[in-house]
Amino acid sequence: MPKNLSLVAFFLFVGLIPNTLIAQNIFQISGIVFDETTKKPLSGATISLISRQASTQFTTTDQAGKFEFKNLNASRFLLKITFIGFEDIQMPLTLDQANTNLGNINLKPKSATLGEVKIEAKGSTATQKNDTVQYNAGSFKVEKDATSEDLIRKMPSVVVENGQVKAQGENVQKVLVDGKEFFGNDPSTALKTLPAEVVESVQVFDQLGDQAFFTGFDDGNRTKTMNIITKASKRNGNFGKIYAGYGSQERYESGANFNYFKGNKKITLLAMSNNINQQNFAFQDLFSATGGGGQGGMMRGGSPMMRGGGGMNMRMMGGGVSNFIVGNQNGITQTHVVGINYSDVIGKKTNFSSSYFFNWTDNRNNQITDRNTFLANNTSQNYNQSLISEAKNQNHRFNLRLEHKFDTANTIILSPRLTVQQYDGDQNTQAKTTIGIENTALNQTENQTKTKNLGYNFSNDLLYKHAFRKKGRTFSINLNTQANSRQSETFLLANNTFFKSNQTKDSLNIDQKSPNQTQGYTLGTNVAITEMLSKNSQIQVDYNISYTKNDADKRTFNYDFINYQYAFLDTNLSNVFVNDYLANRIGGSYRYRDNAQKMLLSVGIAYQNAQLINEQAFPKSDSFNKIFDNILPNASLQYTFSKKKNVRINYRTSTNAPSVSQLQNVIDNSNPLNLRTGNADLKQEYSHNITIRYAFNDAQKSTSFFAVANLIQTQNYIANANIVAKRDTLVKGVLLNRGSQISLPINVDGYFNARTFAMYAFPIAVLKLNANLNSGLSYSRIPSLINNTPNLSNTYNLNSGVSVGSNISEKIDFSVAYNLTYNIVKNSIQTQTNGNFVNQSANARLNWTFWKGIVFRNEINFTAYSGLGDGFNQSFVLWNASIAKKIFKNEVGEIKLSVFDLLNQNNQISRNATETYIEDSQSNVLTHYLMLTFTYNFRKFNASPTPNTPNGLPVPR
Repeated sequence: MPKNLSLVAFFLFVGLIPNTLIAQNIFQISGIVFDETTKKPLSGATISLISRQASTQFTTTDQAGKFEFKNLNASRFLLKITFIGFEDIQMPLTLDQANTNLGNINLKPKSATLGEVKIEAKGSTATQKNDTVQYNAGSFKVEKDATSEDLIRKMPSVVVENGQVKAQGENVQKVLVDGKEFFGNDPSTALKTLPAEVVESVQVFDQLGDQAFFTGFDDGNRTKTMNIITKASKRNGNFGKIYAGYGSQERYESGANFNYFKGNKKITLLAMSNNINQQNFAFQDLFSATGGGGQGGMMRGGSPMMRGGGGMNMRMMGGGVSNFIVGNQNGITQTHVVGINYSDVIGKKTNFSSSYFFNWTDNRNNQITDRNTFLANNTSQNYNQSLISEAKNQNHRFNLRLEHKFDTANTIILSPRLTVQQYDGDQNTQAKTTIGIENTALNQTENQTKTKNLGYNFSNDLLYKHAFRKKGRTFSINLNTQANSRQSETFLLANNTFFKSNQTKDSLNIDQKSPNQTQGYTLGTNVAITEMLSKNSQIQVDYNISYTKNDADKRTFNYDFINYQYAFLDTNLSNVFVNDYLANRIGGSYRYRDNAQKMLLSVGIAYQNAQLINEQAFPKSDSFNKIFDNILPNASLQYTFSKKKNVRINYRTSTNAPSVSQLQNVIDNSNPLNLRTGNADLKQEYSHNITIRYAFNDAQKSTSFFAVANLIQTQNYIANANIVAKRDTLVKGVLLNRGSQISLPINVDGYFNARTFAMYAFPIAVLKLNANLNSGLSYSRIPSLINNTPNLSNTYNLNSGVSVGSNISEKIDFSVAYNLTYNIVKNSIQTQTNGNFVNQSANARLNWTFWKGIVFRNEINFTAYSGLGDGFNQSFVLWNASIAKKIFKNEVGEIKLSVFDLLNQNNQISRNATETYIEDSQSNVLTHYLMLTFTYNFRKFNASPTPNTPNGLPVPR
């Protein structure tokens, strides 16, 4: 086909680009940092090197106080040196010679109070440069055996909610250790593995992609990232812990982690096993599909919150306690985990990091669900479901990153990732549908679903970067490859009853097998060329081409009771479908920075041509071809008012092609009362997105303020169209009985989402406390069709919270928090379903180390919610407590007796409000148990000097 030939020709053209490009001069900066008073070198001082393009490199001084930056382009820089308890130093630099040795640099003590032979100095809690906030770990008091997660809980604008770390109101998606990936993109593992005592500082920033960081032109793909900088004195040695516990109700936990650090070489081993819902991995490790059945579900793939605020999802779970449960997960889960992470610098030119992670989970869930579906004429249809399920999931995850500098001008970065998953699920469902206030029965079902899934996901980025001798002139090319495959087999056994208006009823029994295979791949290339127009301005021209192909084959066989096999192919439930998507985009951008280095302005525009080709081979041959031409403008403005405050405004447009599951025109009857199907006529979405961020950080007063506002408007939004059968209706050859419904995706206009969030952090110095105030308001408008009648679901969400944490000493640690969430849902065609939903939560934590190494830990969570369905308006208190005794020399051991859910009130209820229904669910949770746990911590650090990473430590993007 012509499109394939053009793709092949382009890749051949890329392969012919010569690699013998013009090299540039080699520049480096070095120096030694001393205490001006004692004349001793300062180990662990933070060195920031900020370029004219607002990119920043960081490193820290070694044991001898030395630092060094290598492989720098000729440019003007601002060098900043900070160290807790000393005055900051800033100096402008212009590189005009290969080696710039700054010699000895003396730092003055900030405000020292001289006692007998003791000097006390209080350093700033945090510093800020552009979008990077750096917290000094030494400014926060935590108990001796605290983890990095315990440490960051005390930092301003950082919160941990049910295991999810949030910074400045956004989810942290990646955690680096000394600027390198740690177990891939899994933030949970790093924070729970590294002890707080090895942390020097923590940086929070929005990380650009490798290519965007190199060119200096923001492509809009930012990742909220947290970088843990370890202490120079802790980079040479080994440390970790082992623990094991057993309790009532046969509850148990055990695990170990071992860390070996030697300069740039870092090795981490971890293992864990428990049946108390404790996890050390991200939910990306679990299969997104759970075998269907029972849930009905949304065609958009789950919670409406996945699309950045569409709809409302409230989860009220009392079990989200740091010592016991991590993350929102229904039911009770047994978990086994093994992982290894390795990073090093090979030679002087290659940075290498890799990890392997395996987890096995067995989740058992008992859930009741009450769903109210919107209908016209102020009528409502209720769906009540009782579900018992067991799901076993195995996951293997491999990550690797290799960065090699051939010379100062040429660099290559290779980043492959592979995930292999296996899922086995067994689900039993009983459900009934009624209508009206009389609860007239429409239908009911009893069904059992068994599902087996096996699949993999592979992705790889290969980036080549070249910097020409002329400053600002660069060439880069990124090759992206993705491949995925999933094979599944589902068995459905269902007994369905449909009640007629004349008091009669029909029965329909289903016994079928559905093998399903989906596989696809993506090839993409992005080429970018930059050129300086003047000392203050630069342009970029970029070209992107990507090709995606997906094959989906689903066949359904009904059982042959004569020959005792699944032999009858049901063509109404079978489909073979191929989807091709080819996109070509060419664009240009202009960037300007003023002489005062305060303003950075960027504007750009791109033209994109996309072809969407859908071909159906079974049950009948058909094809659907579409061509989309789009203009995609973008703009950004970043202004720094002072070293304390800055503002950033971003505007971008983007397109989103429908997925193969949304396009595949085949009915899914895994829940016979709630059918689903795809739509091959779907168009791609077109979205406008504008974000405004304001940040203020006063390092001297340890106060900070952060605010963000975000607006999203989407054309051709892929929404849901629901048909609820008022009478028996034939849909695509399948009988839709009275009271049953079918959902399919359609394109509609009218989607809108707005969100604001603000957080203010400040100390209460007289009480040695840190306080956080936060508040947010969001609004979403989601269009849909219900029985061919347009519906607009308008959701308003107001949330506010306050938290106060101690910073008194390592022996006493407490915090108190309160959060209020108020939701309003209004629907245009079903006003009687409008309502207000309120959730209140309060939390109090206390860790107190007192007489002879005895530690008392206490945590109380109060949750109350109202405005839900009957039986779901509840309030409860979850109280966990433990008492422990430190043992052995240096208190490296601990014996702990814990009580979980002391009052036996734990509960888990969630509300899911979408554009077509409101749903309340309640699941089984862990209840009262006792556990005795033994923990042994080991630490051994060498005092020998630690070499620095050649290219500096973290590089915020």
